[in-house]
Amino acid sequence: MALAQVDPAAMAPRPAGERSHARETTYGGVGPRWVVMDSEPRRPQAPRTVDNHLLRQGTNALNAFKQLCRTAFAGEADAPQALAAFAHRVHATALAAVTSRVRQRDCQRGRPRHGAQPDPSVEQIDGGLASSLATREALGGQQRCVILATNALDETP
Repeated sequence: MALAQVDPAAMAPRPAGERSHARETTYGGVGPRWVVMDSEPRRPQAPRTVDNHLLRQGTNALNAFKQLCRTAFAGEADAPQALAAFAHRVHATALAAVTSRVRQRDCQRGRPRHGAQPDPSVEQIDGGLASSLATREALGGQQRCVILATNALDETP
């Protein structure tokens, strides 16, 4: 992605308080020039847009993590595998202080009978989620930028 590869602070200054960085590529036999521009009018809106986006992602990740913590895994390898699959799906949050615990579980509802043996143990995941400030800063820089594609290959503004 072109936005992830460009640092807005390292862009060349342009008129009207904007900055830009040009990249030439070849796509379909045509050599367009991609100009990534750091737009001054988008600066006030960018943090709000990123915060709203990260809030939605964080809420969804938290609900999915709560569901994962409520799940009882039968085998010892099931919990780490489910945790790795969950960590692969979330990008804006990081797992913090994740542990797994083994607990005894009764298959029948209610109070167990006198002398009844508990059923086999199950494994559950405990932990928390944390937001990544580095991800927020990177997305804020990308949100300010606009990509323009042009066939004009000269460097004049």
